[in-house]
Amino acid sequence: MAWLKRNLLLVVGGVVALALLGFAGYFLYTKYSEDQAVTEQLNQSTTDLKTLVNRDPHPGTDKVDNIGAAKAEHKKLQASIGQIKRYFQIPSTNQPTSRDFRRMLDTAIAALQSGAERSGVKLSEDYWFSFNAQKASTAFSTNIVGTLAAQLMDVYDLCNILFDSRIVSLEKVKRVSAGQDDGGGGSSLTSMVGASDDYVDAKAATNQWAVVMPYEVTFQAFSSELADVLEGLIRSRQCFVVKNLTVERADAEPAIDPTTGLPSGTSSTETQPAFNPYARYGIRPGMPMMRGMSPEMMRRYGMGAPMAPPPTAPKPSRPGVLLEEKALRFTLSINSVRLKPSPGK
Repeated sequence: MAWLKRNLLLVVGGVVALALLGFAGYFLYTKYSEDQAVTEQLNQSTTDLKTLVNRDPHPGTDKVDNIGAAKAEHKKLQASIGQIKRYFQIPSTNQPTSRDFRRMLDTAIAALQSGAERSGVKLSEDYWFSFNAQKASTAFSTNIVGTLAAQLMDVYDLCNILFDSRIVSLEKVKRVSAGQDDGGGGSSLTSMVGASDDYVDAKAATNQWAVVMPYEVTFQAFSSELADVLEGLIRSRQCFVVKNLTVERADAEPAIDPTTGLPSGTSSTETQPAFNPYARYGIRPGMPMMRGMSPEMMRRYGMGAPMAPPPTAPKPSRPGVLLEEKALRFTLSINSVRLKPSPGK
């Protein structure tokens, strides 16, 4: 104890020195860990820099700023996306009821019929624009009412584009059958003929983002009016994609429907000519018979062949007319692209 008293300052100094050495060791340990972390970050940054320098395309030099060019391209891409968005309107998540769709249908059909009259477009009498099956219905299945409402909006937009282009006549608008409860789901011959008039033989395509709905529109117009129709489809707020275009003479015979064997648009209830077993011999009902042979048979064997009429001069055309344009029949196959409602909304 006497030694401690005599060397108190030395003892206190030693204790303080030991405390300082412990604190210094702890400080060195913590800073060493931080140094290791900073060293790892530096090594990672060095590796990234070497990767960027050796990458093709190069990030740039003093004369070539590839990073700035990439940022400019990103801005152009965002602007392009903004322009495309206006063709894909955000759909409503509200499911229409039967009463809502009935009101929408009556309003749209009346507006289309009056619009055709104002534009001078010929329509079939009491034409319902592919919704003839819903003409007298007041209750609709909840499974198809949403699809019918979307199709009604598409048909309304398409017909307004046609009317604004001042086409000559609208012959048919065909859409995809909305389901078994729609008119196109029947299996009878009458339903098949009705399906050929109002429904297109195709199915809607869908994915997680959008629904692609096919349509077919047949109308008579001139080439300049067709150009107006195509321009109207491009300028439309709804995304319409023309998949196919068929052109034929307006006075051409209608195509034969493969489902019924009848001309397109002909009802199966129309009176068909009776079978004539003598048609192969040139004998038709009501034909006068001469000596038991038909005129065709007599001409075949040179008996009583009538004299050929003298040739007549062709009818002169109107003076000064070199080319007279006539209306053509156009059939457009169009896809409508509609976004799906967001599942989170």
